[in-house]
This record gives sequence, structure tokens and C-alpha cells, in this order.
Amino acid sequence: MRILSRLSPSTQEEIDSYMYQTVGQDAIEVVAAAMDLPLIRRVIHGIAVDQGSEYGNRKSLNSVAGDETEDLFELLSEVKRDQGELLGEMLDAKLDAVLIKVAGIGLTPQHLGKHLSEMRATLMKLNRLYGAHICGEGGEYETMTLDCSLFKSKIVLSEVEVVTHSDSAFGSVAFLSIKKATLEPKELHEHGCAVPPFLSHKATSIQSAVTEPSGSAKRYSTLALSKSPARTSLRSRKLGRWVSVAGIQCESRIETDESIEDEVQSCFDTMKHELERYSLSLQHVSHINIHISSMDLFPRINAIYGTQFGTSPPSRACVGVNLPEPCRVRMDCIAFAEEYAHERQALHVQGISYWAPANIGPYSQAITVGGQVFISGQIGLIPSKMQLPSPRSMALESALSLQHVDRIVSALQANAGGGWPGIFQCAVIWVARLDLLNAARQAWVAYKPEMRTRRPVIFVTCKSIPKDAFCEAQVLVHTGRMVMKDEETGETEEVVIGERRNEGASLRDPLMLKWQTIRTGNVFFCLVTIAGDGGLDATSDMMLRSLFGEAMLVRVFGVESYWGRTIDIVPDVSLMDALRDVPTALVPCRAVNTEDADYFSTRAFAPLDISDRAFSISARKQATERDPHAAFVENFRKSPTMVKLANNKEAMASLQEMSAIMKAAGVDFTQKPSMFTMMRLSANPEFRTVAKRLMEEMKKAGIDINPENAMQMFMNGGDDSKNQVSTLSYGSRAKGHKNPAAIALLELMERKKTNLCVSVDVTKKENFLEIIDAAGPSVCMVKTHIDIIEDFDEDVVVCLTELSQKHDFMIFEDRKFADIGNTVVLQYSRGVHRIASWSHITNAHPVPGPGIISGLASVGLPLGRGLLLLAEMSSKGTLANGEYTTQAVAMARDRRDFVIGFIAMQRLGNESSPGSSAADEDFLILTPGVGLDSKGDGMGQQYKTPREVVLENGCDVIIVGRGIYGKGEGAEAGVIAREAERYRNAGWEAYEQRIHATS
Repeated sequence: MRILSRLSPSTQEEIDSYMYQTVGQDAIEVVAAAMDLPLIRRVIHGIAVDQGSEYGNRKSLNSVAGDETEDLFELLSEVKRDQGELLGEMLDAKLDAVLIKVAGIGLTPQHLGKHLSEMRATLMKLNRLYGAHICGEGGEYETMTLDCSLFKSKIVLSEVEVVTHSDSAFGSVAFLSIKKATLEPKELHEHGCAVPPFLSHKATSIQSAVTEPSGSAKRYSTLALSKSPARTSLRSRKLGRWVSVAGIQCESRIETDESIEDEVQSCFDTMKHELERYSLSLQHVSHINIHISSMDLFPRINAIYGTQFGTSPPSRACVGVNLPEPCRVRMDCIAFAEEYAHERQALHVQGISYWAPANIGPYSQAITVGGQVFISGQIGLIPSKMQLPSPRSMALESALSLQHVDRIVSALQANAGGGWPGIFQCAVIWVARLDLLNAARQAWVAYKPEMRTRRPVIFVTCKSIPKDAFCEAQVLVHTGRMVMKDEETGETEEVVIGERRNEGASLRDPLMLKWQTIRTGNVFFCLVTIAGDGGLDATSDMMLRSLFGEAMLVRVFGVESYWGRTIDIVPDVSLMDALRDVPTALVPCRAVNTEDADYFSTRAFAPLDISDRAFSISARKQATERDPHAAFVENFRKSPTMVKLANNKEAMASLQEMSAIMKAAGVDFTQKPSMFTMMRLSANPEFRTVAKRLMEEMKKAGIDINPENAMQMFMNGGDDSKNQVSTLSYGSRAKGHKNPAAIALLELMERKKTNLCVSVDVTKKENFLEIIDAAGPSVCMVKTHIDIIEDFDEDVVVCLTELSQKHDFMIFEDRKFADIGNTVVLQYSRGVHRIASWSHITNAHPVPGPGIISGLASVGLPLGRGLLLLAEMSSKGTLANGEYTTQAVAMARDRRDFVIGFIAMQRLGNESSPGSSAADEDFLILTPGVGLDSKGDGMGQQYKTPREVVLENGCDVIIVGRGIYGKGEGAEAGVIAREAERYRNAGWEAYEQRIHATS
């Protein structure tokens, strides 16, 4: 049944509404009669309650009570289209309409009564000049239909009157008051609605450029993967107002048999928890990548996914990959903390049309935020049918998927008012079979021929794609606009920005390393692909370490046949170590390919760096007032490291020569060398030769420098002060401390040649003392949790103290104080345990603030005790990082008489601060979570080797527990002694390598 519906005001007068235009309502009965359709009218009861840029709530899909939009909800489902295309389709379908109201720039009362066919050229021109909506969706004009295929009679406006509300040179507001309208008979024949072409001219050329594969290739072959838990680590990072989270998966499923619904919900709970650390929620998420083990789970995953978001959900890309059992879902996401509602725009189309596919899941086609456009993965669906082509065709599917991307970008540009340039930054083209790779490359080249080898793009063979599609296009775009701020006036200005691109390659048998980069304003994207077996050489490793260290998110695409059976263990161990603190998404795949058909990669790294630094107008002005090249050289020469070489002519000459090479390469000296710049320079043989010569002079001067930190030091302007303390011996460092406990510990470590601390976490007194007695000869410290001993009595403390004297170790009670000052004073000195009376060192959380340190110091300092602050922890999902760690270091600096160091995963506190030097801030770093045989325990603990902790991270004491005495209540004394000595040897060997690094 066909009906004509109309929302009308309660009176005959035009109302002031944010949503509706009611002019012409007095002739609606004539329109219904012309169409020979029943007319249903409803009264507009609501008002504009929600006047934001996005209607509704991103937290839920609940309606907005009392809003005028709700009056229309059951009657109308609006589909946004490309307006020029839509207007053309309406005119092709013989729709005859006239303008009856004008209220936009460039439109005047003289345009009233003109037919749309007459106005088409004018409306297109106003869109190009001012961003006016071609179809009047911004309220620029209103029309009345006089004839269309539905009408059995034509409407003739016999008598009208022009009513002008306001007259302006820029945009008048006027309408036609219809005094008399009549019907005119017409021939009753079927007009037939015009259907737009299936493919645009551009998409047709893409289809023609693609050679269909033979189809003989087998579907994705699943490897026999590891049955062990996935080793992807949950990590998050905040850069400006951007936050990324990677490694999101259900940990509890390792131990339980959860349903897929519970597993998905657990992933979102983890995502929420990580975002809350930065005061964000799911509603701030801009884009989500979701990898699933089987597309059979797709509907059930979508059902839970859809409950997490309200209006304008994030964009999304979903593919099937081989995940290590029992993991079935893994996610990563990017979020943005917008300050104003208009900073985020969503394109969320759910209606079926000829335009582009409606969402097949609870996601938006695209999210625009902070100038960045995240587009959901597009598959080759026929929009009007929401089905894949039949018979199946890679040529047609690839043309459709890229046409969908184009139309989404065009719609976003049109909705922005005047459009924006649109800079394509990078793309991942997923295919479901190996034999489809070449076809995907052909489609991409035909899609953006001007971008060939000028944009980072990779072609990845995955396990499966939604709806069993052949391909999926995932594209990242920038609007080309950015906010510039004048530091002097505080005023901001939106400007059009450009882009910088680079590409290169490095061949060192047996590896081929290629990179492509693009920087658009505040966004840096780089694609690094590596072909061949074996590890990287020092130069390549150094370059990539420098690149990854500042990335917001790194996606690692690894070919399973290269990675091996356990796909989460990557052969490039040092690179993965460099990614330890960076949110990293591991994506197992069957093949990784670039636009070079002969270049198949074994792994690919895709770091994305989005900073929130606005361009500074005044800073640019100041930079142009002096020679930036000379200023860069002078600043580098005066850096803390290079000042030691001020009289070294060879070093100074090398520095000048390096800067000259940089200048010739077009380096921007108004800012520190970027990751992109250092990658490009490292491929220059002349630059590498000079840099090596400079490093040799630095080593002669006693400066600790090696390929792993040279690149970062150069980017920091020559400052390597972080590395100075860690190269001193324990004995020499003891001379610089004032706290008795710190001095005693450092001297003991030097004397006993051990940096091992055994953590004894058992519940029986007898086992507790037996483990300590067995491990005692190999350790410098015993860490206790005295409150877990079930049969504790005073004899425990007496025996522990005697063992400390017998085996020459110190006692560290891991109490983790976390209360206010007065309370911790009593906890430390009184109660059953009287910790201060026997424990040389204890620790505390800095959460309560400086008062907790003062309280503990009032008890511990007179007894010669020392305090450690928990700046970082080794458990997965810990909150002890980022700003928390920074504040912990600041508190320690204020009480260096009592705070002797940190529980942390890396060296902290050695950055120079006012009135102090690196030596002044020699804090001891004790690191838990150390293991030689395991990477984790299934309870959130994550293990690192003594070499990683001591040599690479510069920490001082390794803390080992179950690795020495086993699970339960402990192993036999001989086994404990042997394992303790094995860890002592490993820790001490790493320490000696560290302090002799410059020898």
C-alpha cells in the first residue's frame, strides 16, 4: 500500500523549526489528489531539544524525549546521497519541481517558481563556491513537486504571491504563497524510474583493468598453530588528545570455556578499562580493527558489538585471521578526546540505496575527527541488493569496493560545506586467496594511477573476509585541513595543509627492506616491508627502533610460514623489544605484497604517529629570522653529549659534514630530525660513513654510544644523559649515595657479585626459611610478603635475620604501603609484624601523595632504612605507567634522603632537572617479572630475561620468585640452590656487559 504522509504544525502558520519546513502545507491535499494516494497527517508536537551537531547519544540508541525529530521517526528513513548525483537521478526520472522558498547564499526571490531543471547549473555552482547543499538539505531552498511518475495529473500553480522576509545581497529569505492551484490531465503511461549506472566511469575502468584469476588456487590453508595462549600484550598510549589500545583479547578464556559472546564482551570491558585510564570512554573511539578466527562467528560477534555503541559508532575493519587457540577475537582501536561536538563527524548510513552499501554491522561508514578520516573496510557489495555479484568476479568486486571508498569520501567532502582537498595516506587491501593478489594490485593502480609507488599500500592475504568476499579495501584519508595557532595572540586559524612523501630501499643480503612514508600535517604514516630470512643488520635495526619508539600504533603483518608455528613469536626479537612500550597489533597472514609484483614480504610494520601539536604561526616566523641550518648545528654542538667533544676537531668536522649532507637532502632544520628523516638519511652510504666516524670519536672520549641508541641520541639533539648512570659500577655508585640502605646494598652487590633478589611467596614458615637458606648464597636481597605466612610468629623474624647475616643479603619487605601518612606510620612500626625493626628496605605506592613518604621516613630514616616507590609494575593491564610514573619520579626527587629507587621495568629518574645532575639522581631500579624459561604465568605476570632487564633496560636488581623455587611451597634445596645460581650468573653477566660497553 502506498500512502502520502505529512508532518504539519498545529496551525496553518509556518513554524520556526530546526528540522522541518512547513511552507506549502496548504496545498498538500492537492498533491495527494494528484497522486491519487491517501494522505496521513501528523501534528508536530516536539521542539528542538537536541541542537548538537549529532543527534542522540553515542552511549545508547535511546530516543531524545520531546524532540521534534521523534515525530518523524516512524514515518521517514532518510538516506544521504551524493547530492549532484541524486538531483540528476530525480530529473532523469521526469520529476518536475519548482522552488517555493529560498534562504541560502546566492539565491534570490527571482529564483522562486523556477523549475529544478532550470536551477541545476546554478545549484552546482553555489555548491562549488560556498558549499551550499545541491538538494537544499541545509535549508537553502524548498520545492514543490508539480509532476512525477506517481502523479496521474499535473499540478499547475495558477496564482502565487512572493513574500519576502528579509532581503540581502548575500542571501534573501522569501517564499511563494500559493493562492490557487489546479490539476491538468496527462497521458497515463508508465514513466519508469531511472536507475543510475551500476558502476561509475572510473569504476568501469577499474573493472576493465583487472584480469580475472584462474580460480584454481585453493582457499586459505590453516597452519597447525600453537595451542598455547596468545602472547600479544595489552598496551595503550596517549599522544596529545589521541589514545590507542592494542592487544585487546580475552585473557580469561585461556583458563575457561567461555562463549563467543562472553569473549567479545570481555574484549570491550578491557577496552573500556584502558580508555578510562585516560578519562575516555567507548564513545570517544574513532576506529576499531577486529580480527576473528572464523567468519562463522561474525553474526554472534556483531550482536554483542552492537550493544556497545549508540549513535555514530566508530568505523571498523573486520577480517578473519589465524589466531592462536583458544583466542577467537582480537581488537585494537584509536580514540580521540574531542573538546567540542563539532570536532567529530560521522557518516552512518543504514538505508539501502544505489549509492553505497548500508552498514552490515554496528559501525559508521566513516568517522572524521581531528582532520583524520577513518573509513570502514569496504567489500564489493551491490548497494541496492546488499549482495555480492553473481557470478563471482574479482574484477567487479574490487571495482565496487574502491567505488564505495570514493563515494564515501565525496559525501564527506560535500557535507563539510565547500569540501576539503582529501589526501589519501595509506591503504591495506585484503584478499581472501593468494591468486587474487595480482588482481588487487591491478585494481589499485587503476583506481589511483597518480599515486602508484607514492602512497604506502600493501596487499595482504588473510583467512576470510565478511560475506565470503574476495577483497576488502581499508583506506586512511586526511581532510587536508589543520588548525594553526598563533602563540602570541592565541588565535586559531584553519588552513589547508600539504603532504610530504618519501620512499626507499636497502638491500643487504639476505634481506631487502623497503619503506614508504607520508606526512600530512600532524599525521605520520610509514610502511616498512622486509623480504627474506634472518635478522636485521645493526643499521636497519637502529633505524626501525627509532621509528617505532614514537609511534602511536604499530600493526605488524607477519607471514605465518616465516613466523613459524607459534605466530605471535616474531624472529626480529630486537624489534619486538623496541615495540615493548608501543601498542602493537600482530596480524598473522598468508602473504604480504607491495605494488611490486615480484616483491613478497615476510613481515611488514605499519607505524602510525598522530600527534596533537598545532602548527605555530609565530614559531615559524621566528625560525625564518635566522639560519635554521646553523642554529641546528650549534644546538647539537652544545648538547650534553657533544660538549665533551668541543675541542675534538675530527668530531666537529664530522658533525659539520653530516649536517651538510642533511641540508643537501632537503632536511627541515626548523625542527628536530624526525623518524622519517632519519630513515631516509640512514639509507645514504655517505651519511652512514660520516656518522660511523663521529661515533668512533665519541667512544674514544668515553661516551657510551652504540647502534641501538645512536639514532635516538641524534634525534634528541645529542642528549644521551639517560644512559650515563647505568654504565657505572655498583661500587662507584655507592660513593654517590647518602642513604645507608642504598650504600649497603650497592657495596654488597659489588662484593658478592650478584644482582639477584629472590621473592619468596609461600605460606608456611618452614618452607619460607628453607627456600631462603638454599638461595641465600646467590642473592643480594630477599623479598618477602610476611603477611601471607599462615603460621607467622616472632621466630620467623629472628630466623630471617640470622639467615641475612649468615648469607650476607638484605631484606626487602614488599609491603606496598598505600595509605595516608599517619596510618602508614603505625603499619610500618607497630602491629604484629613491626616491619621497620627488621626490613632494610620497603616500598610504597605514590598514590596518596608525598605524605606517605614523609610518614614512612619519620620511622625508617632514624633506623637507616630505605624506601622504593612503585613506579611501574610487570602485570598485564597495570595502571602504573605514563603520568603515574612521571609523578612517582617527581616525588622521589623531593626525598632523595629516603627514597633510594623504584620498582620499575626500565631506568627512571636520570633525566636532568634543575639543580641536579644524572649522578645526583642515581636511583636504584628493581625489576620483577624476570624469567629465563617462561614469558608469562597465565595470571597476568609477564616475564623478561635478565639480559633484557639489566643490559638493555639499564635496571639494577632482578627479582625472581617461582623461577627459582617452583610452584607450590617450593622444590628441594639442591634444585633451589642450582636455579638461584643460574639466575645470579645470568644477571651478573648482563651487568658486566653493560658497564664494559664502552671498553
